[in-house]
Amino acid sequence: MLSYSSPEMGSGATGHPDWTLISGELYFVDNGLADPSDSGPPRGRSSEMSMPGRFSGAIDSFHEFLAREGRPQRIEWLFREDVAQIGHRTFIRVPPPAENHECTERLYDRGVKQGLGVAIEALVHTEQVTYAWVFVPSDSIDAEYRMVGGEHLKLTVPQDSLAPNEIHNPVTWWLVKLMASTSRRFQFVDLLPKRSTA
Repeated sequence: MLSYSSPEMGSGATGHPDWTLISGELYFVDNGLADPSDSGPPRGRSSEMSMPGRFSGAIDSFHEFLAREGRPQRIEWLFREDVAQIGHRTFIRVPPPAENHECTERLYDRGVKQGLGVAIEALVHTEQVTYAWVFVPSDSIDAEYRMVGGEHLKLTVPQDSLAPNEIHNPVTWWLVKLMASTSRRFQFVDLLPKRSTA
């Protein structure tokens, strides 16, 4: 039996997942990461303002908000396909697809026209990058639950968050997504929209 820990994924000693090679097959070893308390939305700080009519204006406001919160102002937009959550660890495929910016802009424009409010949320950050996404409520109940509404833009950063594991290797990313897909629990990343819906 040969244990394998990808440098991108980390090892059990640091609280990351382990992979074990048995008879030529790669298996995940769960080291107790699946804590249900880790699956909910992270606590955070937020700011609300009148919603800019253009996505570029919303980005400017988000840049200013990130600066006030001491977060990196370089933004990478994410969709559900680009993120995986395993226990309390967040994995990001890097670099995210180039089309993400255009898809995020379409999503924001739809939210403006819908008139139920829009949120731009920072998911995680590194020293250089803030990884963020846009939330558009599906209906008024969804908007009320996420505390957005009307002609307002809500900006949010998590109060406390672990740095994400940035995955560059396509094979490692495929393995991470495969393992994450076996979870039957609700995870916060399930709230992110799919790129195909933008």
